[in-house]
Amino acid sequence: MKGWLGKYRDMGVAIYLTPDGKHAISGYMYDENGSNLSEQLFQKELYTPAGQEMWKKMASAHWLQDGRKDAPIVLYVFADPSVPTASSSGSNPAPVEAGKVQIRTLLVGVIKPESPATAAAILASSDPAKNRMITSNRMGKWL
Repeated sequence: MKGWLGKYRDMGVAIYLTPDGKHAISGYMYDENGSNLSEQLFQKELYTPAGQEMWKKMASAHWLQDGRKDAPIVLYVFADPSVPTASSSGSNPAPVEAGKVQIRTLLVGVIKPESPATAAAILASSDPAKNRMITSNRMGKWL
């Protein structure tokens, strides 16, 4: 059976042509054991490449670094300057201090109307990491 793989609203879609070529069927294909063959194809051909592209974009974005550049584990965190984080002391978790983890904070502006401008001001400053702490302290919050 001939089939095509596509994307609709970032979701995988499989369309199969009937043997007579007169009809198309949209949906998942399963093997005799009930394994979803379509989902495997979506993962391999659509979702994995999209995920790899997303990681490249995040790595080249403007983020704030906590931890060593050569840490073996890199975590990305999305943070709005208007929201406090779990840490109110300003100290990094032990794995970051030990050089095992690097945290890359991507500032977003979604919570309050002033959030985008605050995030932009922090990123545009000469020392964004320091400015992040000053801004957060002034707001009574840690970022």
